[in-house]
Amino acid sequence: MSTFKPALAPSELSALGQARRPQTSDVSELCQVVSAKLEDGNLRAAIRLVMSDDTPATLSAEHLIN
Repeated sequence: MSTFKPALAPSELSALGQARRPQTSDVSELCQVVSAKLEDGNLRAAIRLVMSDDTPATLSAEHLIN
């Protein structure tokens, strides 16, 4: 059993994440990530991201705990 206690409730964490980050489209986020990989010289990772059907995980309490 863990003694860790979060400072905020999961619903507060979700609201906090949405308030901090402006909503952007999935395509815009993908472009930013791919661009960062290319700037780092990691062509293989950039291609892998473009070819993948995966999407980023949404901000939720379930993802923060696991």
